[in-house]
Amino acid sequence: MLTFKLKSQNHLADSPFDLIIEHLPACCQVRVRLNLEHYYNINAPMNLSSQTLWQAEALFYSNDKGILDLSESNHEGHMSIMELFFNSQAKAYKREKLSQHLMDIPLNPFYDIKISIFKGQSLLGETSLRRCYQLPSISYLDVDFSKAKGRLFYDKNQSQRPALIVLSGSDGRIEKAQNIAQLLASHGFTTLALAYFALEGLNPHLEKIPLEIIQEAIVYLKKSPYADSGRLGLYGRSKGAEFALLAASYYTDFKCLVLNSPSYLCLEGLKKWRNSKTSSWTYQGQEIPYYPFLWKDFLRRCIFKKDLNPVNEQAVIPAERLKGPLLIIASKKDEIWDAYSSALTIANRLRDKKFNYPCQVEIYENCGHMMTVAYQPNHRYKKFVPEKVMVDTNDSWQKTLKFFEKYL
Repeated sequence: MLTFKLKSQNHLADSPFDLIIEHLPACCQVRVRLNLEHYYNINAPMNLSSQTLWQAEALFYSNDKGILDLSESNHEGHMSIMELFFNSQAKAYKREKLSQHLMDIPLNPFYDIKISIFKGQSLLGETSLRRCYQLPSISYLDVDFSKAKGRLFYDKNQSQRPALIVLSGSDGRIEKAQNIAQLLASHGFTTLALAYFALEGLNPHLEKIPLEIIQEAIVYLKKSPYADSGRLGLYGRSKGAEFALLAASYYTDFKCLVLNSPSYLCLEGLKKWRNSKTSSWTYQGQEIPYYPFLWKDFLRRCIFKKDLNPVNEQAVIPAERLKGPLLIIASKKDEIWDAYSSALTIANRLRDKKFNYPCQVEIYENCGHMMTVAYQPNHRYKKFVPEKVMVDTNDSWQKTLKFFEKYL
């Protein structure tokens, strides 16, 4: 009978696990198959059902002692179990209609992995394990704000933990922000995932979103028994990073800030996938000056690799107003917008303005706009080496965790 030796620091989805299989036939080719069940993937289309089966498999050889070492540190030269996991793909795309009601949106707190070993068509053995986005010790609470919806994730046995507001991007809704917030809560923070458009009662489009959403969230967290009112942080990715940087330049309650794939400009809003001819953001009822989306700018960058035309200075976000350390994460190969140049522009502006806090910039070569949660499969980048995409994503996520642990 096969022996499966699973080793992991914890049960969290953003942590690696090792696998060693013993009592295989010696020097034998075997097929290792992973089936992922109840799996939510932050990098997949929003309407892909978590009931979709994800699968990966590959051929390996046991050694002369009948052992197959799939740990990350194996010396056999083959892929590790985590690299195999990263290569998992949806077997059949099950689409689902997305609810507009927050109370009906699932948490997707965990998924199960079944590991099966075959010799030819014969099943030699199998085992399973559960990986968590949200540890069982973490509770949640739905929150209605005047212009936003939120989910608070907290440990009910721990009071006054450092707290984070989490903002995702132009997909809207709450699922992606929730996924990130669940993991951050499982790492010791109280987190508030915010949906700021595209749910019932909210703006249907990403246009004229009031910055006061963040002010209201700050007030809520400061009153929460599960949050330390003096240790508030902000995480934003993509359009959420633009929102985060802009909001933090108005509200100085944040001790630190992480921007993942940001823009240094306040940009035009979107109506579905068309420009709205309005600002994305408002303050006290007035549109914040913005840089309009222009196809010629998009083509200049994509085809000719040239920068934007000169911009209206009023559309540049005044990052120097921040009152705490900043971590900026960007890829040189961002396919959505030039987050790399934005990261450097923000950092240079802070240097020129004699910014009094640390500004850490992390630039990556082997990933694109979707640097999200560590180890989760990402098939958006067909031209990139999957293992290098995984390494960059993992590194950016670990730096995010360490940054918040250090400054909150």
